Amino acid sequence: YTPVLCVDGDKCTDDECDENGECKHTEVDCDDNDVCTEDYCDAATGCNYGLTDCGVYVCLDSGVCDPISGCPEPIPIDCDDGDACTVDMCDYGCVSVPIPVDDYDMCTKDYCSDGEVFNVPVECDDYDDCTEDSCDEETGECVFEAIDCSDGSVCTDDACVNGECVYYESDCDDYDECTIDSCDQDIGCCYSERNCDDGDHCTIDSCSTSDGCKYQPVVCCDDDPCTDDDCVPSVGCVYTTSDCSDYDICTEDDCDPEYGCYWYAVDCDDYNECTTDYCDSDSEDGCQYEVRDCDDYNECTEDVCDPKSGCLNYGIDCDDYDACTKDFCLKDTGCVHNDIDCDDYDLCTEDICHYDFGCANVPIDCDDDNECTRDSCCSGVGCTHVDITFMCDDDNLCTIDRCDPVEGCVNELVSCFNGNSCDMDACDPHIGCTHESIACDDYDPCTDDECDTESGCVHTDKDCDDYNACTDEHCDGGCQYTQTDCDDYDECTDDYCDSETGCYYEEVDCDDYNECTNEYCDSTSGCISESADCDDHD
Repeated sequence: YTPVLCVDGDKCTDDECDENGECKHTEVDCDDNDVCTEDYCDAATGCNYGLTDCGVYVCLDSGVCDPISGCPEPIPIDCDDGDACTVDMCDYGCVSVPIPVDDYDMCTKDYCSDGEVFNVPVECDDYDDCTEDSCDEETGECVFEAIDCSDGSVCTDDACVNGECVYYESDCDDYDECTIDSCDQDIGCCYSERNCDDGDHCTIDSCSTSDGCKYQPVVCCDDDPCTDDDCVPSVGCVYTTSDCSDYDICTEDDCDPEYGCYWYAVDCDDYNECTTDYCDSDSEDGCQYEVRDCDDYNECTEDVCDPKSGCLNYGIDCDDYDACTKDFCLKDTGCVHNDIDCDDYDLCTEDICHYDFGCANVPIDCDDDNECTRDSCCSGVGCTHVDITFMCDDDNLCTIDRCDPVEGCVNELVSCFNGNSCDMDACDPHIGCTHESIACDDYDPCTDDECDTESGCVHTDKDCDDYNACTDEHCDGGCQYTQTDCDDYDECTDDYCDSETGCYYEEVDCDDYNECTNEYCDSTSGCISESADCDDHD
């Protein structure tokens, strides 16, 4: 009797022969009664169980599949940040937008507190009754205009005291350290102001009548909490952006023009069920993603993690369908495959066993992907790689010759810059780098010409000072000196010049030593002697 062979090669059927000798092929039932898998049968592999995808929704939490009830109903993500001064919404992720507070009035300070917007008028009172205080609507800056107390008289001193204008008779004496004073009957007091300018933009220069020049520091404040305010003597107030870094990698650092620096936590969620997400302030990267350990300590299962579902442990298939191995699995060690020894003891072949036809000895590829070697193979020693870097020399002193493993020979231009801005740097292929000094003469007799190694040519104005207070110096085609004119056109003074102190005016002595004359000096005519009146009317 010959047995009837009913195997149809389809793993989706159970094959048997009935009592009548007829083959029956019954469809395999692949239902695993798990609503979280999609069950189907493949004729070649048999039953397959794929995980049910519960979907990913923007702004919705889809959850994970429950083996009994299936996929849950997606629920909206809660984006409330707990701040009443923001509008919270979800748009491809949570977004918190600050409530608008700007009333477009430069003379108010705008902010939000507990969900309520405040627009507080700027306080411009300088507590000085002698100024009219206001706020400039275009700039938002306080303006303090002094009350005008002028009475139109050139011989009165007009002032404001406690908000009231006060007028004092002008005192034109010379006891004011800040003025050279005189008074004219037609125009009133005349004052030549002392120059108190110290050339420093960080001081407010003024003069005290008792102490002379005074220098009050400039207060640099732009009312912007996002800037650091400072003063540089050469330019004045300088406002640089504040550094809001709290040096915590787990916070985002920012600055609000109204309130200053603020910080909020970094979001480290990678939406991956296979990682534990947190932020470590002491780490270099901040966000940490620790891989979840799905190991069930069974070498005969494949332990994997699905980003949506978490850990999964599948029984492994140790059959490698390789005629060259014997396959089985041990719980402690896993799959075991006893290989056939295909070694042909030739170092120039790769010895393998093909699951269809057995051993194969394939010539190895000795190419080391290095353009700087010549590659070959000998059966006794294997691959050899001979260095050919010496072939990259181009006999040019203006290049650095080397061999790149990817590109081969590379000839890079030499940098001849010697760090000296007073040299003109060049390169000659035969002798290498050359450095010639540059000429800095600008042919101007009123400048001193020199070269600075860092900045190059420098032309400085020539110093023509002869340290003689009786000459005026200037440069025109060279230093020029003219005599200072000390004549004050007053016949009652002797005028002369001292080389150290300058012009000097000495009062003329008109005494003729005659008791019968009265002497005095007229600034136009000089000394005048008039006969004394000796009549006693007796």
